[in-house]
Amino acid sequence: MVVIRYVAVRIAVMYVGELVEYAERNELLRRPTPHILKSCIWLTPKNSGHRRQNRIPLKSSSPDPGNLPPGCVLQTRRHYTKEQCQQEEPPLREISASHSEACHLTEELNLSGI
Repeated sequence: MVVIRYVAVRIAVMYVGELVEYAERNELLRRPTPHILKSCIWLTPKNSGHRRQNRIPLKSSSPDPGNLPPGCVLQTRRHYTKEQCQQEEPPLREISASHSEACHLTEELNLSGI
């Protein structure tokens, strides 16, 4: 994540082969929506200069890419889901002119950036 901040213009976030977020760098780092991105930020090494207190550890282990559960690919890694997450794969949808994401919980979550 540290290098991406300086070399990328747009960032695509994928998880087990699925695109879960796509945005301009500054928009994505200011407001990361999927829990997996917040968790990746949490994994940044301590000596990177980023604060660790607001970071979220991942829940459980990655699902088997050959045997994914129905619904959202992130549901087994999140600390919060709802029934819709377990039944329907969220479509990639535009949340601003420069930011698209695939999450049923976007409006319900308050994830701060880095």
